[in-house]
Amino acid sequence: FTMSSLTSKFSDAETGVFWDLDDCPIPNDLSLASIYDNIKLALKNRDYTGRVSIVAYSSGREQINEEEFESANIKLIQP
Repeated sequence: FTMSSLTSKFSDAETGVFWDLDDCPIPNDLSLASIYDNIKLALKNRDYTGRVSIVAYSSGREQINEEEFESANIKLIQP
């Protein structure tokens, strides 16, 4: 297979993104909604058009507003 044939084969597959908030915290200048949109756009620019699901994980060391994640279509997992 060439890379382009693999891309087209999986272009409409669901893509899961796992985000470790402890190692990669939310940048101060971005909203969660804009991060979600940026990830979708980056995948679309690579011809991936399937559903995107994002799951963020945090060990709970910082206070995180779960409702903000839900409104941005990002699932939050905390212990």
